[in-house]
Amino acid sequence: MSYNSRGPGSDRIHPFVYRAILGLALLLIASIWGFFGGRTSTGLVLTIASLFVGIALTLSYVLSRIARTFDDRDTARERGASFGAWLKGDFDSYGGRQPAREALVALFLPIIAVSLGMLVFALTLHFSV
Repeated sequence: MSYNSRGPGSDRIHPFVYRAILGLALLLIASIWGFFGGRTSTGLVLTIASLFVGIALTLSYVLSRIARTFDDRDTARERGASFGAWLKGDFDSYGGRQPAREALVALFLPIIAVSLGMLVFALTLHFSV
């Protein structure tokens, strides 16, 4: 697929994206507890599932901090850019340059699908019982 570049791309993900993923992960944990929390024998399993989500978020955060520490290409313009400006630009990934909107969809699609799907399950169970 041919893609015309609109200028210099960024290999940085905007901080708002990280906050949104954190919020969706917390929604996932709350939905899991809402769906399975009514049973008496699932407390340990729910705690372990919550810990797995927490460990995944912690590893992602630590790796992003390490990458930010060792990357000296971070400019003041990229650090101060708004989310709208980031979204209109290009994103450089290992697969090549793509519009930031497409990169955002690729980042959000798995966590949104799981979080909202589990929320629908929890709400369905709550209102049907």
